[in-house]
Amino acid sequence: MNCLTVISQHPESDHRLLYTCALDAQEIGNKKIALKSLQYILGLAENSPDVASKLPVILRSTIRLTMTEIENTRDARSHVENLCNLYDRGKHRFSGVSGWDRKANMTLQP
Repeated sequence: MNCLTVISQHPESDHRLLYTCALDAQEIGNKKIALKSLQYILGLAENSPDVASKLPVILRSTIRLTMTEIENTRDARSHVENLCNLYDRGKHRFSGVSGWDRKANMTLQP
């Protein structure tokens, strides 16, 4: 995981390298590395239009892996908090998109 941290903190970090790490990790069954890679990519989305254009897919994949972690752990609190943060990030990011607010409010309310 230290390599991912170094890559993500580099000033000229390329999301494609992190995405490749996520795909490779998922292919060999290492969901923790895949999830961490996707979380770093989401961190880059704020400053990269290229990442922002792929945000729905990245959010969906991150949410799916987070839900898998919740199902496979006894202490799910931190994963549930991450999941809520992902939904909030998605809702905030797409709040200006036509029809998104209505759909998001219908699905996020308890």
